[in-house]
Amino acid sequence: MNYHLKHAHPLYLDRATPSTSTSSSQPPLKLSQTTLVLKPPLSDKRKRDITDKIADFVALDMRPVNIVEGEGFKQMMKFIEPGYTVPKRDTVMHAIKNKYNTTKQVLLEKLKACTAVSFTTDTWTSNQMDGYMTVTAHFISQEWQLHSFVLETKVLEVSHTASNIAERLGEVMEEFGILPEKRVAVVHDNAANMVLCAQQLSQNPSCCCQTPCGTLQKKCQGNVSSHFETEATECG
Repeated sequence: MNYHLKHAHPLYLDRATPSTSTSSSQPPLKLSQTTLVLKPPLSDKRKRDITDKIADFVALDMRPVNIVEGEGFKQMMKFIEPGYTVPKRDTVMHAIKNKYNTTKQVLLEKLKACTAVSFTTDTWTSNQMDGYMTVTAHFISQEWQLHSFVLETKVLEVSHTASNIAERLGEVMEEFGILPEKRVAVVHDNAANMVLCAQQLSQNPSCCCQTPCGTLQKKCQGNVSSHFETEATECG
């Protein structure tokens, strides 16, 4: 049959034979492939870690807790972690309180180990006319490192009399387990109520002695003046 077609009907044979020249001259067809990667949902641990970092941000940078309810903050978190739902302020506040309690326990151990503690304190009034009192403890660790910790900044709801300030200061010392024999000095400004407060504390054997800030300033000024007088004499 092939012999007959080849000699009697060559045209039909050419049409029936598949051509390989066209297929060999064209590049092979490439199939495009799109891969969809589905991100797994956030684990509970990941959610807790993010909330923990938000609490750090609010506490360390002293931001208002309601910043988490701002639209800009929510948009930022949605961009960073789309699967995370920003918690309410109560949740963040709860996380901050837990951090405070944990940090306080660490501080209590440090204060227990030290042998002497000095304090700086001041009272001030906010723009809303709320009175506040801040107490900071200073001590040197067994490794000879100076440490300073703000023990509290709280509303002082009573009038800023010397007696009220002295009472509150004593309460703070007791709250943090700072024994009377460890209380070395209280540094403050020269406001009349603060000076009288320190005097009352120094007269109380269960409290501590006092060193007014003004006295320290005068001593520093005297030392500086003496230094420059000595330098001037040597240069002259």
